[in-house]
Amino acid sequence: MALFDLDGHLIPYSHPLWSELSNMLNKKITAHTLYSCVQQDRHELQTKLREIVKKPLAVEFKAIMSDENDNSNDNKYSTDSDDEKNDFYDNKKFYGFDIPYREYIKISPIDVSYGKKNFKKMYTVLKQGVWTNIINDWFIKSCSISCNIIYKRCRVANDVNKAKHFIDFSGKCKDCLAVVVGWAEKRPDEGMPLVVKIMIRYGHAA
Repeated sequence: MALFDLDGHLIPYSHPLWSELSNMLNKKITAHTLYSCVQQDRHELQTKLREIVKKPLAVEFKAIMSDENDNSNDNKYSTDSDDEKNDFYDNKKFYGFDIPYREYIKISPIDVSYGKKNFKKMYTVLKQGVWTNIINDWFIKSCSISCNIIYKRCRVANDVNKAKHFIDFSGKCKDCLAVVVGWAEKRPDEGMPLVVKIMIRYGHAA
């Protein structure tokens, strides 16, 4: 049985393995609860499982180069070399937390237009002046981090069915210069929390 696919991604909730695991536990824990616990890395379950099977979290690193309001999918996540990639994993730490739906709706994406009069383009963005505070407040509250993060970029997927993540954002610690990359894999259902993952890469100025 494999909880992670060949690319290192956690298998989706629709995979029958979650029901099989629930049955093995005499259904004391539902398949949905099992998936949620691992997907949200509660009690570092996903982190520990990845260490056992040697499957680091399948996140491709990059600084999001587009403007905060740029919703382009042209940029790719990449590393320059295998050595850099290995060094990246050696200096990373992953965090996971939930933002309650009542807070999420305060930053939920809106469509805005940018550009000159005859060259306007529509973008989907998180509500400006609000998203950084809410994400950071819940990050600090949930994970007790010491980094003083300055958030720089955020991108919202136009088509969540085609994109890898619903939301991507990045930033940097003002004090230690650690690089921060965060994401939410999917748009939350009504009443459900936004599940956020953040990866901090230490030891490199960016």
